[in-house]
Amino acid sequence: YTPRGFFTRGGPPPPPSFALRASLQASTMRGGGLSAGGWRLRTRTAGPSRGVGVHGRRKMSKLMREFDDLKREKDLKKQQPTGPSQPLAWESPLSIIKYPDPRLRTVNAPITEFGESLERLAEEMFQVMYDDDGCGLAAPQVGVNYRLMVFNPEGARGKGKEMVLANPEIISSGSEEDWFREGCLSFPDIRGDVQRPTKVKIKAQDVNGNPVEFQLDDFTARVFQHEFDHLQGTLFHDRMPDTELAAIHEKLVKLEDDFVKINPDTADKIKRVGPKPEIKKKFGFF
Repeated sequence: YTPRGFFTRGGPPPPPSFALRASLQASTMRGGGLSAGGWRLRTRTAGPSRGVGVHGRRKMSKLMREFDDLKREKDLKKQQPTGPSQPLAWESPLSIIKYPDPRLRTVNAPITEFGESLERLAEEMFQVMYDDDGCGLAAPQVGVNYRLMVFNPEGARGKGKEMVLANPEIISSGSEEDWFREGCLSFPDIRGDVQRPTKVKIKAQDVNGNPVEFQLDDFTARVFQHEFDHLQGTLFHDRMPDTELAAIHEKLVKLEDDFVKINPDTADKIKRVGPKPEIKKKFGFF
């Protein structure tokens, strides 16, 4: 997760989909957007489309969240360890892998062994994250397919609180949601509006294997959910509405084509974005 490229003072106004009811609240994080001088967008609508009533959109959003939660729970059960602890397999130095590298879609194994190797992995992940001006990083983003994430909402070493979470799970999500223009370290120079709950209750294990359980709010909750999606093989453009996906479609296709040129043997292994969504123009009085 990267805080760069979000709405800032003097920057572009919220997109038309937010114009009905958007309250801008200055954020206290560093950098742009999710940063000092940035803005957090909150809307009373449950989505960017105006063709469905507010109540209908909220109900649909809740149903989709429940469906996603059930799918995640099913995936997690499949990934539970069934044998003895296995040592972590990773090599230094780490580097960010870019979309559409198949490792970003791979099922990630649970952490079963805690110790020095995990501590070194987490520390190197933090360093890679800070070097790329990020505030969150999941292990599959550095080609290590384990259920591990690190994040620091402040995005700077020595500031904020560094979190290391192994085998995280979402226990519940709040009913209130907001939209924000997200970026991702695995998607250079690509931003898009994504809707997420503003509160999540989670459980996980810390770097020593101790169980932890707590609630995350606002920006920290968003960062966690972005990284949690990576552990599920879900990428942030998967959650974008058609209007946003259409806007970045050309960039996604270029990343796919460039990747295949360098790695021709992966042509049938990557998951492509598919055809560009067709956005119908709407007419009316304003």
